[in-house]
Amino acid sequence: MPKKRSKHPLAIHLLIGFLLILIITPYLSLLATIRHENAHLQYYKEYDVCGKYEPDFIRAIRNFFSRQNVQVVGMVYFCDSSAREKYYSLDNTQREQINLAGILADQNTTLAVLIFLLLTTIASTFIFIYYKNEPIKNLILLYALFTIIILVIFLLDLCTRTKLNLTKGDLQVLLNLWDCGKNCTSLIH
Repeated sequence: MPKKRSKHPLAIHLLIGFLLILIITPYLSLLATIRHENAHLQYYKEYDVCGKYEPDFIRAIRNFFSRQNVQVVGMVYFCDSSAREKYYSLDNTQREQINLAGILADQNTTLAVLIFLLLTTIASTFIFIYYKNEPIKNLILLYALFTIIILVIFLLDLCTRTKLNLTKGDLQVLLNLWDCGKNCTSLIH
């Protein structure tokens, strides 16, 4: 007997794709956050400032969709008040390296995502033009479309992250420190 085909295979693949978008995109964002914060921590270690960052893998999806401020995206925290004082006692160049390291890591991540997006689009085009098996070709193109959607959402997320870091995050802290001057203590809470 011939195998009975499902009446709604496209609907099943669309549901799978939608779930992939809802799950993969927040975890890509979390990985970018980890990369961003680790860039800060690298300079913290170089200047002997104790800092910590603990990614939240459990709430990654909720945090992605409810993000309104830098703290939800992720932040390096000082281990104690002496670490905070040590950070504020660093000179401007050292604090610039610490604060701008995350923004530079985000730029590198954005470039990598753009390259991957371009390669996925080119590969999809070649599959569309040259692959002959229609059902497989359509399935590959459908999942390529899901991949492109994930990458575009992720790029929009990276833009939002950059905006947050420029207006409320790393750069803003750096500007406040420049206004405060050398051996700044007024920003210590």
